[in-house]
Amino acid sequence: MNVADERDLAVRRLIEEASAKMEKDGPGPDTLAHIRQMVASLAERADLFPLQDFALPKEGKSQRYKLGSGADDRFVLYLNTVLPGKSTFPHNHKTWAIVASVLGEERNRIYKRKVDANGQPAGIELVEEKIVGPGDAVVFGPEDIHSVHYEDVSPGVQIHFYGQALETLSNRSGFDAAGNEVNYNKSMMKPTAGKV
Repeated sequence: MNVADERDLAVRRLIEEASAKMEKDGPGPDTLAHIRQMVASLAERADLFPLQDFALPKEGKSQRYKLGSGADDRFVLYLNTVLPGKSTFPHNHKTWAIVASVLGEERNRIYKRKVDANGQPAGIELVEEKIVGPGDAVVFGPEDIHSVHYEDVSPGVQIHFYGQALETLSNRSGFDAAGNEVNYNKSMMKPTAGKV
């Protein structure tokens, strides 16, 4: 079996097992923690994700590839190749998300929404940072807000597992440098390169 076939098998297995776990136990914290460990284990298999199989970005600092998905665009696994200096605006996903590193370290800054004295939205504030290194993974809920900062000196490879395909989401929120809320889909998300 070649690397591409082995990768496809591992991706299918992850999607099937995660889907079955979610169907059986629901989308609670224990289920997501279990799936997070599955994704982290897959990320440890760097041999399945060699850089020569995934082109580095020609424009910008990242390129996203769709590795596989379950029925109805659910349980979707992507691979991102990233260059040093890659960063994103803070954003949510509107679905659960698990981010894991195959190669390189990614800094995730985690935020919470602020409200003013009248209970109105007043931007966001940084509450925590997590470094995701090779074989590690972090979980985000649908409304969790984070930004990504790739500060390593060499190109990196990350896998991102989502409850719903990014291409199907239309109501994600991002936050610009001034803290203003914007539509993340239209203003900030590059198209997926396609299935490998």
